[in-house]
Parts: sequence; structure tokens; C-alpha cells
Amino acid sequence: MTNDTEMLNLCRKGDPAALSLLIQKYGEYSENVIRRIVRSNEAVKDVSQETWLRIVRKIGRFQGKCKVSTWLYRISMNESYRYLERFGSKAGQGGEDPDQFLSEDAGALNKAIEKEEGDRIRNLVNELEPAYKSVITMFYFMNMRLADIARSLKVPMGTVNSRISRGRRILREKMEALTHPL
Repeated sequence: MTNDTEMLNLCRKGDPAALSLLIQKYGEYSENVIRRIVRSNEAVKDVSQETWLRIVRKIGRFQGKCKVSTWLYRISMNESYRYLERFGSKAGQGGEDPDQFLSEDAGALNKAIEKEEGDRIRNLVNELEPAYKSVITMFYFMNMRLADIARSLKVPMGTVNSRISRGRRILREKMEALTHPL
């Protein structure tokens, strides 16, 4: 197959080989998105299954206005938040090592900071409200472009910019509170 759109068209026609290729190509990507949100290996399996079921059901609605990866990211993210709504935001926040949630190419932010500070920042990012957590994660940890983030979240680019700015300010305030407690 030459591209993702062709693969989706074959999936729409019920081609199981095309669906298998789609899962093979994006399965790990989807699981990484889910893992960053639900933070539990057991929950990742459940949410991943729900995500792929939803993708199969919604495949006919894909209009090609964004990249397939952006569309799949959004569905993975939505299913993760549905899981947290059903089972509570504390579900899955066990003792997993935060490093396992980062891809090998975690981006410039993670490469520029030492491990201990990186762990602290990732923990602080996980404490952010979902609106800020999602844009910070997409921009810094997944290296997504602002336009792709806006399309994925279905919000204007200005909203993405302001959430990144506000999220960074909140992170900076939290970091200062940790390093200079009263």
C-alpha cells in the first residue's frame, strides 16, 4: 500500500489485511498516547482495544482533513479520557516508572534536561489539568506541530498557543515552588 489514505479506504471496504496493516503501523503509537494518559499497563490494554473498536466504527467518518496519525491520536486520547471518567482519574496511577511512557525519541526538551529534573517535570506535567497536559505532551514530548495539535484537539491555533503558554507558566511556578519552598 502506498499511503495511509489508501489503507483507510481499503479498511472502509472491509479489507482485514488493510486493518491489520493499520494496527501494525499505528498500534504502538496509539498505546504510547494511551499510556501517557491512563498510566497503567493493564488499563492500556483495555483502552487500546476500545480505541481500535472505535476506529473501526468511525473509519467511514475520516474526511482526510488531517493526517491519519492525528486522527488516530485524537481517538486514542478521547478513549483514554473516557476510561478515566468511568474509573476515576486515580485509576492506573500506580508505581510505574514514568520513563517507560516516553518514546526513544522524546524530543529536545527531554534531551536537554538531566534525568532527575526530567522525572520531576514529567510528574508535574501529569498533574496539570487535561487541557494543558495534552498540549504540553503533544508539543514537547511528541514533537507535534501547532497546526496538528489544533486539528487533533479541534480548537483554534490561538487556543493551542495560549494553553502551551499557560501550561509552561504553571509548570514554571510549580518548579519554583519545589526549588524555593516558603
